[in-house]
Amino acid sequence: MSVFKTAITGFLCLMSISLLAQTTTLKGKVKDAESGEVLIGAAIYDTLSETGTFTNDFGYFQLSLPDDSAGVLRISHLGYEMFVLEYTTADTKKMLSVELIPLNLNEVVVQAERLVAIKSGSAITINDPSELSLPTLKPEIDILDIIKNQPGVQQTLEGSTGFSVRGGNPDQNLVVMDGIPVYNGGHFGGFVSIFDPFAISKLTFYKGGFPARFGGRASSILDVHLKQGDMNAYHGEFLIGPLFSKLALEGPIKKGKSSFLVSFRKSNVDLVLGSLYLINKPEERYGLKFHDLTVKLNHQFSEKSNLYFSFYQGRDRIWEKLDRDYFSGDQPANFSFNRTNSWGNLFANLRWGKVIGNKLHLNTSVALSSYNYDYSQEDHSTREESTDMRNINNYGVAVKDYLFKSELEYYLKKNVQVDVGGQLIFHDFTPVDTYRYQLDQSGFGATERQENVNLNAFEAFGYAQASIHNKKRNLHFRPGLRFGVYAIDASNFFSLQPRIMLTYQVREDIGMELDYSKSFQPVHSLNSSGTSLEPDIWIPATRKLAPVESHTVSFSVTKNHKNWSASGGLFYRTLENLIEINRNNGLSIATTEWEESILGGGEGSAYGLEIAGDRRFERLLVSANYTFSRSFRKFDLINNGEKFPFIFDRPHAFILEGSYKISSRSSLSLLGTIQSGQPFTLTNKSNFLITNAYFSNLAGADIANNYDLNTPFPVFFQETLVTENINALRMPIYHRIDLAYSNKKRWKNGFLREWNVSVYNVMNRKNPYFIYLNANSNGFEQFTLMPILPSFSYKLKF
Repeated sequence: MSVFKTAITGFLCLMSISLLAQTTTLKGKVKDAESGEVLIGAAIYDTLSETGTFTNDFGYFQLSLPDDSAGVLRISHLGYEMFVLEYTTADTKKMLSVELIPLNLNEVVVQAERLVAIKSGSAITINDPSELSLPTLKPEIDILDIIKNQPGVQQTLEGSTGFSVRGGNPDQNLVVMDGIPVYNGGHFGGFVSIFDPFAISKLTFYKGGFPARFGGRASSILDVHLKQGDMNAYHGEFLIGPLFSKLALEGPIKKGKSSFLVSFRKSNVDLVLGSLYLINKPEERYGLKFHDLTVKLNHQFSEKSNLYFSFYQGRDRIWEKLDRDYFSGDQPANFSFNRTNSWGNLFANLRWGKVIGNKLHLNTSVALSSYNYDYSQEDHSTREESTDMRNINNYGVAVKDYLFKSELEYYLKKNVQVDVGGQLIFHDFTPVDTYRYQLDQSGFGATERQENVNLNAFEAFGYAQASIHNKKRNLHFRPGLRFGVYAIDASNFFSLQPRIMLTYQVREDIGMELDYSKSFQPVHSLNSSGTSLEPDIWIPATRKLAPVESHTVSFSVTKNHKNWSASGGLFYRTLENLIEINRNNGLSIATTEWEESILGGGEGSAYGLEIAGDRRFERLLVSANYTFSRSFRKFDLINNGEKFPFIFDRPHAFILEGSYKISSRSSLSLLGTIQSGQPFTLTNKSNFLITNAYFSNLAGADIANNYDLNTPFPVFFQETLVTENINALRMPIYHRIDLAYSNKKRWKNGFLREWNVSVYNVMNRKNPYFIYLNANSNGFEQFTLMPILPSFSYKLKF
């Protein structure tokens, strides 16, 4: 508690000192001159006092200046013409409204250069990611593909949106949409992310130096801001590709006052499969589909008050059906089989932003975020049109969060800003299963068993953070503290999470950054692969499975030149209270003792070197990055208690990107990657386990007594590999080259047509998806998921 009291006392003293300063405040709002949408992260610089600031998430800025001052502001934002504003003392008594004019992008230039707003050793900010040009199998750019190409980031499995940051687990990445966490980020087994680039105005990715307002995850933060919608005119786009199609629209509800944005995407694979099944009617059929809907509403009560509503709903469904007629002796019979996997997110956020007085900005949200996964299986046997046997098995997991949070920005003086806030979260977990098992057998009657488990948890956290500049603005100090409690059942976990960042601009083109962050994660995921091919089984931290804690420290140096930039840095991270499936016992679905199948108390460590650079020419942009990193895990009951490589421990990773502007209409892009092979485990040691989940508590039963078990359920034993020497082997080196061609044309009616053709894995490299031991040949074999694959898309913007 002494640390907490010291931190609060320090902030109060800072506030008291600031009251003595004789300053005045210049405040305003920066918008796009054409759409009326606010601009986040616009730079405001006062030439007289040589101080500056940036617009916040609502487009507002406040700049403290000496009393009775008059001067000139320079207001700029990447992709817009600079605006020069002369101000006087009278302007401090009103809210300034600044409109920036978009640059003409029809010139033969590398357009992607304007999109990267902030790039440092710990964070990257990208404006309007839909305009980036990268090779992709998908009909459009995917923001999670952008993240996976950053130094210090390892992709999980090929074709998946999952990623590991600086040695962390995929579930340790905090992904927030308009400030609210979302639990699952993927469609199509994780191949497509849930984020529609049309709806995104800005994203910021933090690998370290976490702002105190973010919490709940241990490794990284992806902060995604949705567009507010055009205030003045209607715009939209239509897109069609092999995976999915999209229709999106934005525009004013009331010009200058309120706006909307809506985007709907739907998969095309299910339509193709359905058409094939109409022609050829096989006994066995498969289907997979997804859809998602993104909505944003915005109403401006005044220049100082806005109300926003954000909504997202998405769903995936994969199914398998079999319908077979046959003869049982001389009697007609039928066997049918249905299996369905379904999962999805629902997100809703009502947010109010208010400027209070001259120095305060209040942001308050009430939100709901939920994720659920359902599995169902049914087989049905009939003979002479009477039921012979019916077997029904249902399984589901879910998590639902009810959230309230409030944030306050306070501008103390021209070189000091303090942010404070708090949040309350009510978690509703269905942690391991909603399980229903039913067996109907002719002559034996029906047997049914159904269980449900619900756990509730509560979080209350606050934070305080200061942002302090020296007079020359070449030294920036950002101390912060996040503090609070997580409660479940009779267990309370208190947490103090200090955050510190120090940046020093040695000279105009060279900067250094040092940061430290402690993080606290009160939820776990049992999905260690990072792909939606496996369900995201989210479970709460408990007394036995304590919350994850991480400590991250990093140092970086950046060099910026007119036509090139370079950066290099080091990081070190430790992780505590990690969990893992007890692979020697298997995962039990028995609800009463679900924690017994999970190991807690794991430790992790990671360290590495990150180097990145880019070179810009008139028509060409080339960027590359290299990461050396190691990541390890340690559990008392795994690998004989010895440290072993993490599943995503890949010591070397190199990524090369290139974008060439052929003409004002067409461009060519390249993406190349090479990295160390992924660790994996093989063993010839085995044990016999009961595979029917109902009997998990009898896993030690003797095989000889198999048929003596007192139960109407069928019992199955399976020889299961016992894992030891964890991740002692490595797959072959992974490498791949992708190419893409894009052609755009503006029609006379103002519509923009865009063709994209791409080739994934041009060299047809047989990269291993997994390696297994073939029992027949007694040798290693690999499964390759994605060979050379061409793709195309057609987009129409209007």
